[in-house]
This record gives sequence, structure tokens and C-alpha cells, in this order.
Amino acid sequence: MDLILVTHRHRDHFEGGLVADFLASSPETILVAPPRAVESLEDVEGLGARVRSILPDLHSFEAVTEAGIQVKAYRLKHSAYMETDPVTGEKRDRHKEVQNLVYVVQLAGRRILHTGDAVFSQSLEIFENDLFHKSGRGH
Repeated sequence: MDLILVTHRHRDHFEGGLVADFLASSPETILVAPPRAVESLEDVEGLGARVRSILPDLHSFEAVTEAGIQVKAYRLKHSAYMETDPVTGEKRDRHKEVQNLVYVVQLAGRRILHTGDAVFSQSLEIFENDLFHKSGRGH
């Protein structure tokens, strides 16, 4: 495996111990993830340059090329998880501060979209150039 892309640090998407074990047994694999996910790997020695922490501004992207693979990492909000504060009775979004990335991967002439738990519709227009422009085979 050349590349691991992590959308966010929730356990149903990322488990630091498993990823650390995999990286230790696969010295060529590179990890791209938001800072909070990377923080869970800080005690693992020898990963250094193989771990790329990225966090663009909200509704922006950062382009990276790792292991010869072109990736755009967009930062979008995580889907909401509303709960009621037992003291104030106010509704609050437990996922408001989640560092959440969406990836567009360019590989073998194809574009692959990995959204994780993002609210994809919040900023569809930021993907227009990546997902909706004409390629040789249509839109």
C-alpha cells in the first residue's frame, strides 16, 4: 500500500494503534491525515517523514503529491451530531470542532472522491473543477 488517507479521528474511520502497527510493518506507506489524527501517532518512533499532517482552512484545499499520487485535501464540516446540554437545555453540535477532510485523488487517469462523514452539499461548488469538468470521456 502506497498511501493511507484519513478523513478524521473518529474510531469508525481511524484507530491510531492499528495504523501505527500497519505503518511499522509497511515502511513504504505514507499517511496523510488531519493534525488530531496525527497526534495519536506522536509516540511512535521512526514515522517522521512518512506522516503528513494537513489542515487547510475551512472550504479550502491543500494539494499534495505523495508516493506519486496527486491528492487534494479539502476541509469541510463533519456531519452534525446534535445533543441537548443537560444543564442549559441548549442544543449543541458535538462534531462542530472535528478536523474533517475530503479527498480528491487523481490516479491512473481517474478521479476518486473520498468524503468520510463530510456534509458534502455545504460547498459543492468548491469541487466543480475537480469533479465536473470535462475529461476525455464526458463529465
